[in-house]
Amino acid sequence: MLQQQQQHKQQEVKRAKIHHHQQQQQNDDERTPVPPNEPPGPFSTDPAHFAQRIDPNKLALSRPCCIGEFSLDRTRQQQLGRSRVRYFNERTLGRKLRGANLAENFHTFVPKGDEAEGIEQLLHWIMAMSAPNSLLRKTVHECDFVLWRGTITRLSISPYDTNAFGVGVKIACTKHKGVYFVSEFDTEAKQRSENNRNDFQRRTCYGGFKFEQLVTVDDLAPAAQQQHHDTAFVAEPVDQNNEFVGIFKATLSSSLADVGGGGGDQSGGAGAVPSPLRLLYGAEIDCISPLYGEFMEIKTQYKAIGQGKGFVHKALKWWIQSYLIGIKQMIIGTHENLILGRVELFPVDSLPKLGSSCWSGPVCLQFLFQFLHYIRRCLDASPEGAILVAERQPNAREFKFWLIGPDEADAQREHRVLSDAFKNYLWR
Repeated sequence: MLQQQQQHKQQEVKRAKIHHHQQQQQNDDERTPVPPNEPPGPFSTDPAHFAQRIDPNKLALSRPCCIGEFSLDRTRQQQLGRSRVRYFNERTLGRKLRGANLAENFHTFVPKGDEAEGIEQLLHWIMAMSAPNSLLRKTVHECDFVLWRGTITRLSISPYDTNAFGVGVKIACTKHKGVYFVSEFDTEAKQRSENNRNDFQRRTCYGGFKFEQLVTVDDLAPAAQQQHHDTAFVAEPVDQNNEFVGIFKATLSSSLADVGGGGGDQSGGAGAVPSPLRLLYGAEIDCISPLYGEFMEIKTQYKAIGQGKGFVHKALKWWIQSYLIGIKQMIIGTHENLILGRVELFPVDSLPKLGSSCWSGPVCLQFLFQFLHYIRRCLDASPEGAILVAERQPNAREFKFWLIGPDEADAQREHRVLSDAFKNYLWR
């Protein structure tokens, strides 16, 4: 018995040494500048690398601030302002829409085109906010990174994205006039998943968009709300091209309890306090509260909130999406086989409680903080115009990187981040 206890203790010591070595290696990677023209090493997503020194009461992201808005019509043309904004119709709360078929008019659905936009709409907005020969950093509110909220979400959940049916994540990044731009690309796993969807999966995806149509209006006048409620089941086709987008800025900082010697120090100096990162990101807004003018997120859920073994992972994505744009309440439609049961409001701050045993918000944001610092350091050590590609395969515990030089024309086109129009806009 004593011998077994000694063997068990030796194994624990060995595991602790291995974890310490891995943690030290990651810290060394984060502090060491990447040599020019050499591919960066892998970056671990293992939550053990981030959880031990996290202050659980300290969230790394400042309160997000909305600094701009634009709308997209059915042709994906951009107009500044709120022409496509929708408001939550509170008449739909409870069981008033019970029995609605979320697959109704599926045959009339107008999805987005197959052509990937990347961050093109964000670039259009930035150019619309300034004249040629402007300072780019000034135009983007002195932010370091420009990207979409969806990309932030998919990067942030990486420490816990171990779902057997996951699709991974792939991004391309480049630096221009002191600003880092991040665009997302479909992984091969995501392309296969999209191509292999069956009819029920396509209808379920459509059901989420149909539910948004059922519980929102584009006019706050009482008569318009009542008319929409009365004709909700025979509404016009759902067109995914229509969008209302908010532009937000926020500051991302370290949430480590002890930042001494911590990862994310872009200077390479041991013991230095990692500098905050300023993010500018766009987010599609589902609707606005008619009472308080606050942004709201709309979701559908099978049977009941918390139902199903996959809900914990879903709750993590819901929480990050909402937290990034300051959403306090979600509108959730529960359904069974796409037949709507009830519409209810759900407080966002309850989501971490539902997943407390499986995920940590501070760990996700700390990972994002260190990961973006690593990207910045890699690009700072790379030639002007280089593109850094980072990809995490499904179920993988690390991102792998490769660098595309400015003279690699074919690879540059395949992983394009910035349009020629944007690069040639005479930025200073």
